[in-house]
Amino acid sequence: ERDDEGEAMVDGNYIDGATGGAGDDDLPGSSAAAASHSSPARTAPDLEAAAAPAPVSVAVSMHAWVDGLDALEMRQEWMLCLSGDVTHRSASEAECRRHASLLGELSDVLLFDTLIGDDDRKNAKNWLRLRNGPLLSFDSGLAWRHGPLHVDLDILCGVNRWRGWSPEEWAHWWEDTMEPRARLRGCKRICRFRRETVARLRELASAPAGHTLGAKVGEAISADLIHPVFERALYSCETAASAARISSPAEEPIRERVTDSVRLAQQLFLDGLDLRLRRILQHIDQCVHIRGADFVYL
Repeated sequence: ERDDEGEAMVDGNYIDGATGGAGDDDLPGSSAAAASHSSPARTAPDLEAAAAPAPVSVAVSMHAWVDGLDALEMRQEWMLCLSGDVTHRSASEAECRRHASLLGELSDVLLFDTLIGDDDRKNAKNWLRLRNGPLLSFDSGLAWRHGPLHVDLDILCGVNRWRGWSPEEWAHWWEDTMEPRARLRGCKRICRFRRETVARLRELASAPAGHTLGAKVGEAISADLIHPVFERALYSCETAASAARISSPAEEPIRERVTDSVRLAQQLFLDGLDLRLRRILQHIDQCVHIRGADFVYL
């Protein structure tokens, strides 16, 4: 990349020696993450002459350490209640209604994760709540992992434990080599949602241009220090490249897989939010059609 004057730029995460480091564990009681920082590229003589890195300004996000967190037991009964499988002997409709507040929190987090394409909540350890307080939605580092337009409604199936996966499958759920049938086994998408949450989603889905979810997110992050933040991400794009190795005219051309690193325009991510929102509402409408509004809405 080059700046406005045509000088080469180095783009990446950087913290100079005086700052201390970029790891989460470098600062006691807090975590720090360096934002992308661009500085002029140095030549070899420049690097040799520099006894210490020159002071630079670095945008850093620092978060106070959060105490008083409790792990949430992701009981199988919660899945049965949320998926609508209340005929199971371990879950009754009366019990589900008694836990409607917690079920609503679980549902909201799974809806949010589906909107941003974060499938890391499959791990039960990523479900925490403040002691005597609300459920936390945190650590969305894998959001948009599969790109801006990928829609994965199976995030609504919840944690691995709810799917009946073996410990070995839990350890490898993210690998592309895992059998697709194994990924889907036991996956029951939740079908119960907070009425007020769905009302807000419908409001955003029907908003005029410039007021949709994607537009609102774009406006909210426009003043970010590293705007446009989405375009900082690097994705691997695999394409089929024609090869010239053909032994005889009867043979099929040999094709090789070529992987490139690409950056994607931010508007794709904003459009993807609106796309996922529509798909989520289609799923909710299907739940209402099959089970009725009185059952679906908590």
